[in-house]
Amino acid sequence: MAKLQIVATLQPQFVTSDTWTADRLGPTRTPWAYPFRSMLNAGIPITLSSDCPVEKLDAFACLASAVGRAAWSPHETLTPEEAIRAYCMGSAYAAHNDDKVGSLQQGKLADFVVLSDDPTKLDAKQINQLRAEQVYIDGRLVTRG
Repeated sequence: MAKLQIVATLQPQFVTSDTWTADRLGPTRTPWAYPFRSMLNAGIPITLSSDCPVEKLDAFACLASAVGRAAWSPHETLTPEEAIRAYCMGSAYAAHNDDKVGSLQQGKLADFVVLSDDPTKLDAKQINQLRAEQVYIDGRLVTRG
């Protein structure tokens, strides 16, 4: 996947909602379920998504699950920065729109949110409690939280 730059679309909320994982996979395979860190370290482009309607359409729950993980796989945890990068820039890359969206750069659409706190300084529980205070689309304020 890394060699061919095949994108892995990951749904982090499954890590925290699939409470049956250890029972169904057993002790040998369980640590390798949802190998986010391993994929990233191998150079596989990753993107994060919710898999709505199976899971909540909630960006903060998605990021929190990528950062918090489950007790059976802490070695596959992403940092807040890596999770945000995968969610934003990884998604733009997967959609072949990384020249237009995914990061705040000159020449790209200015789609962004102002958050209630800095997610790079928070743990998973705190990330899950974040809220968007302002939403901008193409540089224009469209809503206040």
